Amino acid sequence: GGSVRLETGSGGRGLSLSVQPTWGATASRADQVWSQSAAATVPAGAPVQRNGQVNLNVGYGVGWEELLVTPYGQFTLTNSPARTYRLGGRMSVGPGVTLNVEGVREETAAQLVNQGLRLQFGLGLINGVRFNLEGTRQKNAAEALNHGVKLQIGLDF
Repeated sequence: GGSVRLETGSGGRGLSLSVQPTWGATASRADQVWSQSAAATVPAGAPVQRNGQVNLNVGYGVGWEELLVTPYGQFTLTNSPARTYRLGGRMSVGPGVTLNVEGVREETAAQLVNQGLRLQFGLGLINGVRFNLEGTRQKNAAEALNHGVKLQIGLDF
């Protein structure tokens, strides 16, 4: 893997662009955990398929004093027909309050479409304590709806 990143402004303001290509198997071999059932159906001696993908991220941050608003888009291309598109916006007020809204469209290799919406709120307090609250709504290709709520509490030291 690798990464090329361009930021034209300071403090998150201005254009930001990044390209992150990856190829091969992960160093931790974590990809095998998710593909054990698929591996069982591959005949012995079959060629090993190498994973590859490219992430392209584009954003533009606009700020006024303590407020920073960054609309962004992300496109993920893999070596299969699968594609992922993300479009959203981040807002931060000072060093401690963040809000992120993001829409996701995933086209799978089997030409199925999954879509979702994610809303995330973060609050950083004194002494490195931070809270994150995330809500998600996803609709898969079978029109089934999934909802999720996640609360994270962290400490930076």
